[in-house]
This record gives sequence, structure tokens and C-alpha cells, in this order.
Amino acid sequence: METTILILCAGKQHRWENDTLKQFMPVGKELIIQRIVRQVRERGHNPTIVTHKENYLVFDTPLVNPPDRRWKISSLLTTQRLWESKNTKVLLGDVIYSKNSMDRIIADQSDVMFFGNYAEIFAVNWTQYMKKTAIEKLEECIKWCENHGDKGTLHSLFRCWGGYKREGSIEKEKDTSPIWTFLTCDYTRDIDCYQDWQRLQSEVVESNKLDDT
Repeated sequence: METTILILCAGKQHRWENDTLKQFMPVGKELIIQRIVRQVRERGHNPTIVTHKENYLVFDTPLVNPPDRRWKISSLLTTQRLWESKNTKVLLGDVIYSKNSMDRIIADQSDVMFFGNYAEIFAVNWTQYMKKTAIEKLEECIKWCENHGDKGTLHSLFRCWGGYKREGSIEKEKDTSPIWTFLTCDYTRDIDCYQDWQRLQSEVVESNKLDDT
């Protein structure tokens, strides 16, 4: 296979106040996860969803149940048997990707690349050439989190991969990093809490700014 695309949906949703899984909230005429799966398939790939929830079986998409769900990065590490393709791309299942952002992520052929805005990481890509390094960096990231009380986010992986070991903000490192692509020109954003979803409805959906529905 040329590309493996993983969609991470294994989180515990600590900040989500709604009874519905946040990936199953509507955005336009689709559910959030439904939209991501469609976007990936329209670009010629069939994604694998990384989750411990059977709700996702309805999308006719392969599922991987990570045995260790302590952190995003530990869940990701359990999928390494799937990293045999030319590129491995990891998407987050609670992100609303614009057409432009998804195009840039899917088309990227860099050895390693993180995608996000000034505050969040929305996706990461590495090549088969970097598979061994990716495993090492994920393991390094887990140790980093254990020693620093981190929550195991992709920001921690960015710190380990880029060699940025300082506490606090990593915004300056993003500005100069060769492994960072900004997705700041459109509405791409993640949904952490119910208020995020409400803002998405008013600022994007109701304003008819969705560009690929």
C-alpha cells in the first residue's frame, strides 16, 4: 500500500459534556467522523479507525482496538504493525478538516510532518523510511510524559521529534521547525468541548462556510 491513514478516536473525552460521542455530533449533514472518513475516501484511501468503541462499526471501515489507552501516543504505538506503507498519516477524529487542509495532509510526502495551527496539532505524517524513528520517538514521548506530568498529546511527540525539551509554549519552535505545516487559513479546528461544537455551528455551518459537503 502507498498510504496508511489512521483516525484516532480512542480518547476518554474528559472535557466533553454531552452524552453523545463527540465524533458522532453533526456538522452540516454529516457526523464529524463520517465527514473525515468521506474526505479520506474521496482522495483514494480507506482509513482505519483506532478506537475501543463498537459504535464505529457502522462506517464499514477497519477498526483497531488499542489495548493501552493511557494516552493518544500509547494508543498510536499499538498500531505500528500497520505502518508498512510508503506513508503513514494520523488524523484526529474530533477535527473538522477543510478541503484545503485535508488536501495538504493527504498530499504531503515529507519524511515527517506535523500539521496544525498556533495552538493545536491536527495530524502527523511519516514515511516508511522513518518508521523505526517514529517508534523510538513515541517511546521517548511516553517517557517524557511520565517524567513531566504531560497528558500524552501530539504536542509531546512534537517536542521529542524536534528535540524541543523546554517546558511551556512551543510556539516559537513551530515557527522555525522544518517539520511543521500551518493550517491557519481556514476553519479547520478540533472539538474538545460542547462549546467548541456550538461555535462551529454558528461560525462555520450556519454561515455556509463548509467547503466540501
